[in-house]
Amino acid sequence: MDAALIPDHLVRVLRYVDLIDRGGGVLSDHDIDAFASSPPPSATISMSSTEYLRTRLGFMLDRGTAQYMQDVGWLNHSITSPRLTSAGRAIVKVLAVPDAEPDQDGESVTVLSPDDALNLFSLTGAIAEARSGMLADPYFQDQLVPWLMSSTSIKRLLLCRKPKDRALLELGAGAALQDGRDLEIRCLPPTAFHDRYLLAEDDSVSMIGASLNGLHKYFTVIVPVPEPGAAAVREYLEEKWESAEVIEPKTSLSAPTEPTP
Repeated sequence: MDAALIPDHLVRVLRYVDLIDRGGGVLSDHDIDAFASSPPPSATISMSSTEYLRTRLGFMLDRGTAQYMQDVGWLNHSITSPRLTSAGRAIVKVLAVPDAEPDQDGESVTVLSPDDALNLFSLTGAIAEARSGMLADPYFQDQLVPWLMSSTSIKRLLLCRKPKDRALLELGAGAALQDGRDLEIRCLPPTAFHDRYLLAEDDSVSMIGASLNGLHKYFTVIVPVPEPGAAAVREYLEEKWESAEVIEPKTSLSAPTEPTP
């Protein structure tokens, strides 16, 4: 195709929309217009875009850069520190995670080795590709909820937990709610299910060999499930989801109310 048919400034916008889309981010028409019309600030330091966002967030940004990132919808203004928006998180994810290698059938298989220093990046990329899907991991640890909330767009988390062990999950759901993050957590009793699955927004299904808790301990892979097996897994997961108990969001660990004498 003749590149002259499409002006460079429109190609730039198309690439930007594609980048946000691949990262699972959301853009409004206003965001796209702002990106197209706002000239980026001059670089003041030599580092990658990912490193720049990571090192500068949480610290005082120079006004030109901060204002630009807010104008194009990468940052939300906060009293304490800037926070990444959906689009900002998408940029960090796409720039930080190498493209997955397709297998011989063209399907993407993610290999997670404890000896790989970038295994967390690989895992984040694989989960982020599911966009607003469901992660089902019966042994998913409480301390991984902030990572899931900030680094992916997953909307449904299904796990197993005894009622007495759900306090931190309630706080995680509360943090998501306060942050404007659409994340619902549901629990089933222990041993209600065993295998781990990733149900993507497009209804594709992947099986995760081991619980994500063992990322730095055990070798495992995330493998696509072909049809008709995927259809059976989808039905199974939806049944489990419907029967699971919703974790109600909380913002603090309140002590139980003492009975009145």
